[in-house]
Amino acid sequence: TGTVLSGSIKPHMQVEITGTGITKKVKTLQMFKKPVQEAIQGDRVAMCVPALDAGDLERGLLSDGRQPTPTWDGALVVLKRIPYFQMEVKTKAKYHLTVGHST
Repeated sequence: TGTVLSGSIKPHMQVEITGTGITKKVKTLQMFKKPVQEAIQGDRVAMCVPALDAGDLERGLLSDGRQPTPTWDGALVVLKRIPYFQMEVKTKAKYHLTVGHST
């Protein structure tokens, strides 16, 4: 399950797992446990992608592969801890960082 950040997704479209070069075909889509024929920007959608083990994806991006998805190996950031994050922010810890959209 994920959120469509831009564009749309439909059954039978080819998607690329960003950074891996792996391309697969989407079999079906569901929103709130109901089948749908299209999901657009902002929609939360579950995709059935045969021969793709969800355990192989911790977090990731799927794209249509028409344009390369920018990636980088490192970044220097200044961040502000949000009030409801109760854990201590430690040096050299690993966190998931989202850039370019809000959740």
